[in-house]
Amino acid sequence: LMILRPPRSTPLYSSAASDVYKRQTNYGAAKAGIAGFTRSLSFEMAKYKCTVNTISPGAATRMTIDLIKAAGRDVDTNDWKQGPQQLAPVITWLCCDEASDVTNQIIHVQNGTVGIMQQPAVIESFLSDELWSLDQLDRVIGSLVETKKNHDSEIQKKAEPKKS
Repeated sequence: LMILRPPRSTPLYSSAASDVYKRQTNYGAAKAGIAGFTRSLSFEMAKYKCTVNTISPGAATRMTIDLIKAAGRDVDTNDWKQGPQQLAPVITWLCCDEASDVTNQIIHVQNGTVGIMQQPAVIESFLSDELWSLDQLDRVIGSLVETKKNHDSEIQKKAEPKKS
């Protein structure tokens, strides 16, 4: 007897898509595209009970070691918290039955921490009954930017790792 499980998809993302790196525009844009791909594919594949999540890895690899050192941080290739081996258990879990309801997420794995990244979402909005004027936009967009700064500050506090 063969038991078929629903398929899982876990493409790899990069912090380059959400962090700013000099002279890395093309790479960051490509990685941000993976987040969009994950969102779209998760909706398309839901009817087949397929989950689609993205892993955002923070690991020292041949490709990143020089960048990490250039940023003034030490690299210990024997430390599991710095290496790519920290990704395997998370990817494995996302492929388990326990993760059957987890889809359309970006899971961040770095330095022994596992976190969930915020998806693009509207955090505040204003409605106008007529075409927006520049004066209205002057007031509204200033308020939106302030709301975003406050929201980012709150999110930063919540993102501090907690012991499991």
